Amino acid sequence: MTGCTFTGNSGGYDGGAIRVYQNSSLDISASVFEGNSVTGGNGRGGAIQVQNTSTLNAALCEFNNNYSAQDGGAIEISSNGINIVTLNECTFTNNAANLGGGIQQWGGQLSIDDCEFNGNSAVHDGGAVRTQGAGTTTTINSSSFSGNVAGSHGGAMHIYQDSSPTITDCTITNNTASGGGGFSVWYNSN
Repeated sequence: MTGCTFTGNSGGYDGGAIRVYQNSSLDISASVFEGNSVTGGNGRGGAIQVQNTSTLNAALCEFNNNYSAQDGGAIEISSNGINIVTLNECTFTNNAANLGGGIQQWGGQLSIDDCEFNGNSAVHDGGAVRTQGAGTTTTINSSSFSGNVAGSHGGAMHIYQDSSPTITDCTITNNTASGGGGFSVWYNSN
């Protein structure tokens, strides 16, 4: 999928614009996700939700002003199965959720390269990104986090419960939270 625009789509609970589900795979490039939402009480993935051993590869995409009532304002990666998400040269701007304003990762593998996270917000934890769970693999390279906000922990990123990301050559500036304006690391994480 190349050169697509997803604007103003809404779902009740999983994937406001797209749901990648049940052993499925999606490659998307040079596309824009603007103002998509999931509004149900357990809403996950304002733009995209990935679940049940599925794969998402996104490059040169923009995620702007997407919203989730619960997890992952732009993208949510479920704990069901080994889900694999790869993001290259994507921007995440002004997305919002309860947990993980830009991205919420509950498990599986997440790779972020040359991405920008600007002005995303979480009511609680992980203004831009939140990771959680044993066996969660997260790699972030050459990316920037600026002006992201969390009401509780991790303005840029909240690393929680047995999560151990690898972060290299990133720039973290002007992010805010009650605890850990840049990063917050909790419960057996490192």
